[in-house]
Amino acid sequence: MTDPRIVATRRAVLGAALELVAERGFADATIEAVSERSGVARSTIYRRWPEPNRLFLEAFWPMTTGETALVRTGDTVTDLASYLADYARRLNDPVYFAALVALIDRAARDDEFAAMHRALTDARRSRAAQVIADGIDAGHLDATTDLDAALEALTAPFLYIRMIRHDAVADTDIKRVLGDFLDRFGADHAPHHRSRRR
Repeated sequence: MTDPRIVATRRAVLGAALELVAERGFADATIEAVSERSGVARSTIYRRWPEPNRLFLEAFWPMTTGETALVRTGDTVTDLASYLADYARRLNDPVYFAALVALIDRAARDDEFAAMHRALTDARRSRAAQVIADGIDAGHLDATTDLDAALEALTAPFLYIRMIRHDAVADTDIKRVLGDFLDRFGADHAPHHRSRRR
């Protein structure tokens, strides 16, 4: 059993790191600043995360994937809708979104950070990928579904809404993306009702 004090320390450090990146960007999110914000000694932080990049990537991990796994019901439409609602909630969160933008900027400038990020957040091991795999196994999604294309179809529209249009992801967006996804990848390719965003 993990010592609760260790869990609390880790949560405080990672939370502080994420907040600082969101507020100030990477340049000012130093280990010293993380120590001050979290109340955890610098020596403890350096001992646990000798590579600062690893610290920040671990801070981003729950932000990217969600704190806990979504319960999968076995109903593909329900599970996809739950995933999309959770993804929209995270993208609409100001701290999540600011940190995500900082992460993308850092990865574009730092090859080592980009490589570590890719290894840590492999979309093929994501919750979305698990739901898609379940749907294929259950016969709800086309057996020839390309996983990368399916993942892009789920995630790209929301990123466009938040990063290009600078809008919040609305419930109607969730319904539209889900409908488009099922029209494209559903086993029967039958048209599904779609609610357009006005």
